[in-house]
Amino acid sequence: MIRHVVMFKYQEEAEGNYKKYNLNKTKELLEKLQGKVEEIKYLHVGLNDDEADNSNYDLVLTVDVESITDLNAYQINPDHVEVGKFIKKVAMARACVDYKI
Repeated sequence: MIRHVVMFKYQEEAEGNYKKYNLNKTKELLEKLQGKVEEIKYLHVGLNDDEADNSNYDLVLTVDVESITDLNAYQINPDHVEVGKFIKKVAMARACVDYKI
């Protein structure tokens, strides 16, 4: 099993909306992938509760898949790619770790 963990830091304003709106929209879009992308065994999206600390990342995505092959398939899945296009417009930083569990 592979765990894919991605953190994003968002712009204060992007795509005509404030950060909180874009975070909630991203959370909704990512959670919809659970039923659309067959490789996903587990998916969780968390939003940072400590808005006072600007050094924190704003959103964390955790996805479990069976193998690196499944992770690669997930990453090129058209539904995932569409969500990624939105995230690229509203995020300003990304950090990722993929590891065996």
